[in-house]
Amino acid sequence: MIRMERMRISEGLNEYRKEMNGYETTKAIRNLPDRPDGKEIPIIAMTANAFADDEERSLAAGMDAHISKPLDAEKLIQVISDICKKRKEHAKGDADI
Repeated sequence: MIRMERMRISEGLNEYRKEMNGYETTKAIRNLPDRPDGKEIPIIAMTANAFADDEERSLAAGMDAHISKPLDAEKLIQVISDICKKRKEHAKGDADI
């Protein structure tokens, strides 16, 4: 079920991309009124823009991380792992309340 929902969001992302850039798309996903899970879906910027202010802009838009090209597979795996750990810790903290 979750996989299908994520596929639908991914399909929606492709539709958004026709009209908006990645920053705008991320903000839209994070603020979908009928999709509270839009705040939880991991979004990672993968771009040729490698300056610190580019990363700050990605994070300010609501992305979870920013990776510049050329893509380093080990770094990508580490970023995904870090996001998963943060979410697991956050979920554990919510369960403790």
